[in-house]
Amino acid sequence: MEGLVTKVDFQRRKQPSRCVTVCLGLLCAVLLAGNIGQFIYYEIISPLASADPTQASLQFPGDRLQDCYDASTAERKQLEAKLSNLTEVKGSCSRVTQL
Repeated sequence: MEGLVTKVDFQRRKQPSRCVTVCLGLLCAVLLAGNIGQFIYYEIISPLASADPTQASLQFPGDRLQDCYDASTAERKQLEAKLSNLTEVKGSCSRVTQL
């Protein structure tokens, strides 16, 4: 009789780990389905949409990068000009205060 009680207790002890195992298995299946869906979207659907002639006005990523670089260079030149002007003003102010 005691052996039977031990067997029942053993089955109850395995129950939570079995539930965790099932939950992790379902989570892996959902993750796999998401990865497959993402692959299908980015490899099959997205290139077809970009081949659409209505989207021909889109720029290539390299063009956008060049535009950003040009804008950053122009902004840097403006900031350097402001810095030199402020340095001159500071120098003239310090000469005036020394008098």
